[in-house]
Amino acid sequence: MKRSHFQRIVIGSALALASFGANAVVFFNGLHDIEILNRENVYRSTATCAESGGCLAFDPANDPVGFQRADPSIPNNILQGDIFAGVFATREVTHVASGVTTWSADNVAAGGIDTFTGYFAQAVAAVQLNAIGALDRIILGTTPVDPFGVLGAGEVARIWVDTGAGSPFVGDGLGTTTFLSIASATDGSLWAAFGVGATNAPVDNDGYTYSEAEIGGGLANFGTGTFYSAWDILLQGPAFNIAGVNPINDPTEGIFGGLQAGDPLLTAFQNLFGVCFPVAGTYACNDIVGNGQLSVNQNVSPWQFASEDPLQINVVPEPGTLALLGAMLVAAGFARRRIAR
Repeated sequence: MKRSHFQRIVIGSALALASFGANAVVFFNGLHDIEILNRENVYRSTATCAESGGCLAFDPANDPVGFQRADPSIPNNILQGDIFAGVFATREVTHVASGVTTWSADNVAAGGIDTFTGYFAQAVAAVQLNAIGALDRIILGTTPVDPFGVLGAGEVARIWVDTGAGSPFVGDGLGTTTFLSIASATDGSLWAAFGVGATNAPVDNDGYTYSEAEIGGGLANFGTGTFYSAWDILLQGPAFNIAGVNPINDPTEGIFGGLQAGDPLLTAFQNLFGVCFPVAGTYACNDIVGNGQLSVNQNVSPWQFASEDPLQINVVPEPGTLALLGAMLVAAGFARRRIAR
């Protein structure tokens, strides 16, 4: 049998595994890319708006009580204590070693992207102007108050698996509000909650989130920005369907924990095989990492900013998933032998 035929059989088997269980997001053993669509706003407390200005008028359809969105047209309009809050939805989950897509939005019969969705809120811990040439660095940490009241203490994000009972995910469009977006992203069964730990040390071995962008011309320049994040699992929800994770090191991040001088192993190797050995003061090992490009949201939307961000997670699967995957691959091998005759 030709190799391409065999690959199609294996991929077909993998997709059959992915369809096992309603709306299931299935993970194999090892590293996975999670491609997501992200929408977010920058919120400032009403008290700070009154004292320091720089805010859009309060909009009850999109602003939680006590908060207003920062005005994106004002240069350098990011203040310590501002909160980046938003939603994200998964487009695709891919097993890196095999290239197999274990879940995609196409697997959902109706409603589009609606299975692996999330919400996040993080406060600005510091703003470093001209940190790299003209690029400014915005360091984010845990927020003392989640404007929308979704997160628990110490959390920066939550991910849900949709059970099919709630509304499909909505991020943009006429009539959409931030409240509707958040409701659609959080109406499933909780998969996990995440935290970052301390974020102000020169090197953070707990977790981090930061952005690098030129904000001197206003937040519209976020279109030239990049962000990096590394989170740890604080809470496993009822939908958590893996045995655990192998901590990994972001292969492209180099400030708070990525590839730096003194790393004893190549970061890509660490991620692929789950062999991240943290060295104090050198780099961080975390449960899930991500990076992506920031942009101004060009759609009709209550969300100011957008990004397309791959997350990475190195999974230790449940024994049942391993057994089912093994059965699928055995069947594929049997089919290969038959066709080759």
